[in-house]
Amino acid sequence: MNHTFLYVLRSAFRVIGEQKKQGLFFGLFAFLFLAACGGSEETKNTNAAVTCPVDEVDGEISLPVAHAHGALQKEIPSTRFIIKLAKTDGDIQIASLRKNRVADILQNEASIEEINNNFYKLEFKKELRSSDVAELLDSRDYEYIEPDFKVHTALSTNDTLVANQWAHKKINSAAAWDISRGSGSITVAVIDTGIDYNHPDLAGNMWKNPNEISNNGIDDDGNGLVDDVYGWNFVSNNNKPLADDASTYHGTHVAGTIGAVGNNGIGVSGHAQVVKLMALKFLGSGGSGYTSDAIKAVNYAVSKHVKVISNSWGSSSYSQSLSDAIDGARAAGILFVAAAGNSGSNNDTKNFYPANYPQDNIISVASSTSSDALSSFSSYGANTVDIAAPGSSIYSTKNGSSYQYLSGTSMATPLVSGVLATMFALRPDLSYSQIKSALLQNVDIINSMKGKIVSNGRINAYRALAAINNGATPPPGGVVPSPVITPPACVPAS
Repeated sequence: MNHTFLYVLRSAFRVIGEQKKQGLFFGLFAFLFLAACGGSEETKNTNAAVTCPVDEVDGEISLPVAHAHGALQKEIPSTRFIIKLAKTDGDIQIASLRKNRVADILQNEASIEEINNNFYKLEFKKELRSSDVAELLDSRDYEYIEPDFKVHTALSTNDTLVANQWAHKKINSAAAWDISRGSGSITVAVIDTGIDYNHPDLAGNMWKNPNEISNNGIDDDGNGLVDDVYGWNFVSNNNKPLADDASTYHGTHVAGTIGAVGNNGIGVSGHAQVVKLMALKFLGSGGSGYTSDAIKAVNYAVSKHVKVISNSWGSSSYSQSLSDAIDGARAAGILFVAAAGNSGSNNDTKNFYPANYPQDNIISVASSTSSDALSSFSSYGANTVDIAAPGSSIYSTKNGSSYQYLSGTSMATPLVSGVLATMFALRPDLSYSQIKSALLQNVDIINSMKGKIVSNGRINAYRALAAINNGATPPPGGVVPSPVITPPACVPAS
């Protein structure tokens, strides 16, 4: 005898006990009716209507009519499921009958606990899929079965100083992290003053040259640079690209904004909580450097197949050779993120390079405040500056296991770079132009930025990721209020 016949027979006799006034006739009727239907295997697990439906007649309790169900939920193995029993139109006795049938079948397999109304939690002793659970039950008894998904708070990071990072709340990082935290397969080149690659909040995300053996004194990858493990110092032409600009440790701060290790229980979190940071030093201890060294740094990044180059520097001088190097990055599918500058001027009329070069792989970044105004120092440009990002009073890493606040379009730029890293991690199949479009088309529109920024707004990490996440729909635009952090005095950085 199959399961369908047995559990319905048991249920029928239970109903007999509950409905003594119906007498033995009801039970025999149910028995004979089921025997006539044959109790075949085909009626046990089908989602189509059975050939022998039983309706409620003259108010008597009977077996419910089977009905077609929608598709089962995602086939994710779990020990816990939620089942919604079929509707009963308020008939308590039929509802009880269905629950008892399910409980009888699963009595040795799972516990059953009421959530509310027709919803119950099933907890099994071993992992199953929704379809496995459906195999145990009769399709007439439920509308759907789905895993009892485990959820967590949106701000899923335990970095102890993350409360100082007002920018994360402003750009909706927490929700973005639920989509993508980044990937160790994505490398961001930080062309700057260098990085403290021994910093405890950076070390775990530092890029290491896979083709170079550390400290063996040999140019293992044959690129003319010996032991270029973390990148290269183009100022001193050595393999120690450490930040040495003691006034700000600019590059270390930039690196932390992009990719300080997230959820590690200490310090801050970069927007890309998982990423590889390549240290390319071309700015010296005074914060200045030569275009020729910048070109070397760009070419190095291209040769190592990075996805994003972060550039928190610039000048008013046009360089064709630097533009050519950026062409090389474009041909390699690399996004080149550049600070718009801190002169507070209009870049449409006053050039600032590399942000103002015409290549379409460049993203020029302005700085915004915690109240969504353009920072007083930030340059802008309706045709030349693409997007704004938090850049005033930004808390990030500093040399020597420390942290500090800095301000500048230099601080806004790496936040964009970090978001781009998580976008490439989520969709490595997309081109640089597709990633850039998704970023710019999904900003939070800020009225005060209209006519001053190409995108008319400030970056929203969640909306940008949701736009490229298959099946997800970006939420409508709008600014989510966030508290204003009052930091200690900060040092403006270029």
